[in-house]
Amino acid sequence: MGWRLVVAATFVCTAVFALGVWQSPGTPAANLVDSGALAVAAPLLAVAVCLRAARRVPAERFVWWAAGAAWLCNLAGDLVHLALLAGNPDPPFPSAADALWLAAYPALFATPVLMVHARLARPRPGTWLDGLVGALGATAVAVAVLDPGVGAADMSALGVAVNLAYPVADVLLLALVGAVLAMIGHRADLVLTTVCVIVAVKFAGDLLLAREQAAGGYVPGGPLDLLWMVNASLTAAAAWLTRPRRRAPDVPEHRVRWRSLAIPLGCAVGSLAVLGARWGDGRTGPDEICALACLAAFLVRSAVTFAESRALHEAGRQAGTDDLTGLPNRRSLMRRLEADLGAARPTGVLLLDLDGFKAVNDGLGHEAGDELLRRLSQRLQEVLRPTDLVARLGGDEFVVVLDTTDPDVAPECAERLAEVVRRPVTVAGVPVRVGVSIGLALAPRDAAEPAALLRCADVAMYAAKGAGGGVRHHAPGTGDQVPSPRSPATSPAAEADVAPSG
Repeated sequence: MGWRLVVAATFVCTAVFALGVWQSPGTPAANLVDSGALAVAAPLLAVAVCLRAARRVPAERFVWWAAGAAWLCNLAGDLVHLALLAGNPDPPFPSAADALWLAAYPALFATPVLMVHARLARPRPGTWLDGLVGALGATAVAVAVLDPGVGAADMSALGVAVNLAYPVADVLLLALVGAVLAMIGHRADLVLTTVCVIVAVKFAGDLLLAREQAAGGYVPGGPLDLLWMVNASLTAAAAWLTRPRRRAPDVPEHRVRWRSLAIPLGCAVGSLAVLGARWGDGRTGPDEICALACLAAFLVRSAVTFAESRALHEAGRQAGTDDLTGLPNRRSLMRRLEADLGAARPTGVLLLDLDGFKAVNDGLGHEAGDELLRRLSQRLQEVLRPTDLVARLGGDEFVVVLDTTDPDVAPECAERLAEVVRRPVTVAGVPVRVGVSIGLALAPRDAAEPAALLRCADVAMYAAKGAGGGVRHHAPGTGDQVPSPRSPATSPAAEADVAPSG
């Protein structure tokens, strides 16, 4: 509660400052502005909240130490400037205050960099490209906005350099923040967004300050100083809002999301606007060079994005595919059943278990058994409709999903499958014939949930195996009890028919 009041106090200082700027001289608020007390109090409060955030969130302590150091440099510059004003209404420019204000920039540069380091683990190449696009786009727009005449006033060469140093440093800072936003993308939270707003406000303030200096001098206590007060309040708010968090792994998404491309796309659009406004004026300025580089980087980033998307799509497809047969695996099967049953579509399930497969494995070896499974998988696919699905559960078990519960279509399909499985298959130079037991269950008649429907088909399959093979419907009322099939040694379908070639 106490620190919330400290943050609130910074906003109160800003509000009173804004009131004093627009009131007539002599009023209490105007006197507070003239005294400089508010301009000192708000940054001090912001520094205190930053130090508290560094202690509260150790993983981001360097972020808030850097932010606090930047405000201390600015505050020291303000105090020196006030001291100079007390002895001379027209202080020299540049002065020691400018040295302190410019000394704040290294800490300002460190703040967003440290924030990304604290929040994002091992950025991918595509993320670095996002940062490059953001930096170039922000630089192109910022340079285009800069007035090249801000240093054209009658001042010394050192004065011109210092006067331009503020907006130039802000351009670099804005480029850095653009890179940070592009790298974090849609994962940016309120704290990071507030930091970016602070930088944008500082850029606008320093640009106006440079123009005032070029026009004849900066007058403290005016509307321009209100921007620094706003930034002090925003800094305190961002530091107070920060919370402990885990570093997010930087992993590509399974499909292209436009929100992840929003910031790089915005930078590319801004670069196109810069080129549209400046192209054809007879010269190529740094803003146009940055805009062209931004567009080139954006094209490369787009190619990387779609390549990552294709790679992840392929990885997802392989995760749902059986390595041996290339058929969908159990994961893909369950997704299909969940989709069909969730949409209340009539669905038939056939559970196939090969009879005599073990004899092939034992007699001809595992390579022959694997080849037999691959050949039978191809046969099953050939007799099914495009809308049907055949998946391998594992071992010698297959499942077929039919998009119909027609009492004639499902059994007919099961008989066709049994027929193609029983045909001889030549593996390892030897013609082999195996049998099959098929259990049939229908949704929603037998079950309305994927696991329950498979259980019903399993019950029917064991009933078929106990009867020596063939096709069996699930009998309503049998429940989930799986009957014990006859011993493989006595089952008529237990032995594979393996004959030598020729």
